Amino acid sequence: HCTKLKVLLHNRLILQKDNQKVLLDGLAHRDLVIHRLLSSEALPDGFKCHFCQKESFEMYRCNTCIGRPVTCQQCCVGSHKHNPFHQVTKWSDGYFQKTTLSNMGFTICMGHQGNPCPELPGHHFTSHFKRYEDEELVFVDKGGVWTFNVSWCNCQTRPDKVFQLLDMGLYPATTRAPKTAFTLQLMDYFY
Repeated sequence: HCTKLKVLLHNRLILQKDNQKVLLDGLAHRDLVIHRLLSSEALPDGFKCHFCQKESFEMYRCNTCIGRPVTCQQCCVGSHKHNPFHQVTKWSDGYFQKTTLSNMGFTICMGHQGNPCPELPGHHFTSHFKRYEDEELVFVDKGGVWTFNVSWCNCQTRPDKVFQLLDMGLYPATTRAPKTAFTLQLMDYFY
């Protein structure tokens, strides 16, 4: 028993010394880390979009994308066609303020891999085959609750709205005139 206790105490002392080294290393880099984090909150020099390299007076940053690129509005919206639930900020009054892709005019297009339906405006609509009008829907994702304008597929062979949502990885709250949908990622998270 005495030998086991000595080994346990010895191992605990070694672990405590290793923990102290890690903490001291962290303290040695503290000022550099804080400087780096605060610098990342400033607007980069030049007011140029990361993607198109054009100068812009309105700059946006996605806090969810790796690297948090600073972009113009057009590139920000365009680069999020398949990621509408990312956390976006807009440079205003000297700092990045929360906004949404919806506030920037982003529309979720159902069908056609997120592209607008090629059948619009459509001359095939009749009293028996009515156009699905664009409408606002509420979406619930792991990152929050979002409201977006939705443009439905209106091809002659279009699926029902419920199936259009399911095809896009969105689970409707109801099968009758859905106004809310949940991402499958959210459902997997709670599964």
